[in-house]
Amino acid sequence: MVEEKIKFFYPNKTLTISLTGEFCDRHCLHCNGVYLKGMTPKEDAIKKLKEGDYLSVLVSGGFNEEGKIPLIQNINLLKKIKRFNKKILIHPGFLSPNEIKKVKPFVNAASFDFIYDDELIKRVYHLPYTGKDFRKEYLLLRRNFRTYPHIIVGLDEGKIKGEFEIIDVLAEIKPSLIVFLVIIPTKGTAFQNIKPPDVDDVYKVFEAARR
Repeated sequence: MVEEKIKFFYPNKTLTISLTGEFCDRHCLHCNGVYLKGMTPKEDAIKKLKEGDYLSVLVSGGFNEEGKIPLIQNINLLKKIKRFNKKILIHPGFLSPNEIKKVKPFVNAASFDFIYDDELIKRVYHLPYTGKDFRKEYLLLRRNFRTYPHIIVGLDEGKIKGEFEIIDVLAEIKPSLIVFLVIIPTKGTAFQNIKPPDVDDVYKVFEAARR
């Protein structure tokens, strides 16, 4: 039975690592690499794990032109992190079956931004994919990891566009958990001067997901 509750998480016991430092090839309109600045560079990851009281690790970074982070190139780092007996969550983007096979022994779960509007994928993420490609990749990840789909509320410059369609698609797939990220105006991005989504509109998205 799916639990019909909305929970708020404050992951202060999670070490977030960027495999690309502050660099992202895609320059997505809502992020532009700004959020990478708050992550730990991969060179400092092991030192941080030794010093900190972390329960889990999020491995992320900037996407390349294929919409993925360099996991395979950093597989030795994953092996080292695994020795600390921490839960490892990856935010990988689009991985191939062969890449998944290589990293699977070191990963506990994956998170995946689930976008279904073709126009938003190209305009905001600058990726050559479609909504159907995102659905296919999510299902591939889910067959191999516990995978949490992320719905970004207000991705159309703070307006609601495509969120309800994503919920309809996910309703057919029946994920155990959906993560909602609400767009905020972020300095240094193309969205820095946008108006954030109206609270009532965000609530409507949450309500639709609970049905």
